Amino acid sequence: MNARGFARAGLVSGTAMLVGDATCQVIENLENLEAFRFDARRTAAFAGTGLLASGPMVHCLFVGLERVALLQGTGTKAILGKMAVDIATAPVRIGTTFSVNEVLSGRGVDSAVARVKKDVVPTWKVGVMVFPPVTWCLFRYIQPANRVPVQSALGVVWSIYMAWVANGSLVVAGGASAAAGAGKAAGETAVELDGDGGQGGR
Repeated sequence: MNARGFARAGLVSGTAMLVGDATCQVIENLENLEAFRFDARRTAAFAGTGLLASGPMVHCLFVGLERVALLQGTGTKAILGKMAVDIATAPVRIGTTFSVNEVLSGRGVDSAVARVKKDVVPTWKVGVMVFPPVTWCLFRYIQPANRVPVQSALGVVWSIYMAWVANGSLVVAGGASAAAGAGKAAGETAVELDGDGGQGGR
């Protein structure tokens, strides 16, 4: 692990998440594009999360996996072992991503805790259904030094989904509502996330 690797991972992940959130905002407002106001603060927070948290975490995971003797190489057993570790540790990465985004968005620690409790498990379940084939190809065919950039490029679609979930409103401790997108104008109606991690009413 080195500073250059961390920086590269953060920049690539941050860029992917910037594109993902910007795209997500457009998709959310397709039915009313004339009144659409781009929330730059929301996108900056999500991109910052990729730069400071998501990218470096994935870099640590990939580098760490290659240092475990039983998981080295591109053989079937090694790849299955890497996939198992990836799936098992994904809730930590998802929870950290949601938490950092809540804090950078200005919604605070209580909102971060509520987001983790509400959305980590449903989001992880979706990831388990989507990512195994991608992870297999990543570990089988992509060199270790290029895995974070390739995963981030392929993960723009996932970033759209993560942005959708991460910026839905939720009820924090004490019954207060943390509105989606801290930069939105006062008076906008909060949109509640439904039970499976999707957003009701959108």
